[in-house]
Amino acid sequence: MHYTAWCDDAGKILDDGTLVRLGADDYRLSCQERHLPWLLDNAFGYQVNIVDESTDIAALSLQGPTSAAILRLAGFQVSELKPFRLASFDFQGGSLMISRTGFTADLGYELWVPPDLALPLRDHLMACGALHGLRPIGSNALDLARIESGFILANLDFVPAEQAIREDRRRSPFEIGLDWMLDWHKGHFCVRRALIQERDHQTSRWSLVALDIEGNVSAEGAHRALLGKLGRAPLLDLGLRLGEGSGAALAISIMQAAVACHSGMATFAEAGVAAG
Repeated sequence: MHYTAWCDDAGKILDDGTLVRLGADDYRLSCQERHLPWLLDNAFGYQVNIVDESTDIAALSLQGPTSAAILRLAGFQVSELKPFRLASFDFQGGSLMISRTGFTADLGYELWVPPDLALPLRDHLMACGALHGLRPIGSNALDLARIESGFILANLDFVPAEQAIREDRRRSPFEIGLDWMLDWHKGHFCVRRALIQERDHQTSRWSLVALDIEGNVSAEGAHRALLGKLGRAPLLDLGLRLGEGSGAALAISIMQAAVACHSGMATFAEAGVAAG
């Protein structure tokens, strides 16, 4: 299995995804957007057969530090499986393919089965992972994990070139941090000439960067500057960094304790303290 990306003729990114070698002449490309027409156009003149099997395969992602232990409890020995490697297993009369991949930067696996086995597999994993606290999550939680890990996603972090309405919305591999995947020594490949020109003439116009916001206060610098001029500090500034779940849990506990303390605090009159 290999992480890859592909571009249009001008060297602008269409999408990224994973390419799996299933056999000597059998490959599977998985990606966010639909690119069958583009693949068929570029296959012209080659002895290759391209099939859309999107509806023939169900995919399930199992992520987190206990994912390998849960798979072992489910009867799938994946201890020796290295990142971006895969193995096949029997499951209820069908074939299950497990790859050590994911979108969280944590220990994780992706499971590929025929659609009719998807629910039985999900139920089996949930039962085996009950003692580990396994639970289903949605795309919002996944987005938090991938953003903190620096993983990009089509139509969120970049616009696929063929879908961009404005010319200045298209991006090259250099502009979204994917130029490390370019192999200049493997011979000819699509858009090689356009990418070499951008590399040699330094014509990239954009750069996708990550922002690591310090503290749990407003990211607007003007707010902090104004507080400094007034000689004031934020009501709550624990010095946390984005993504520190332990710090967020601490903040919640502190807030709960503060509310409880304030609620149970006596007034001056109740405490017998004279005003002034």
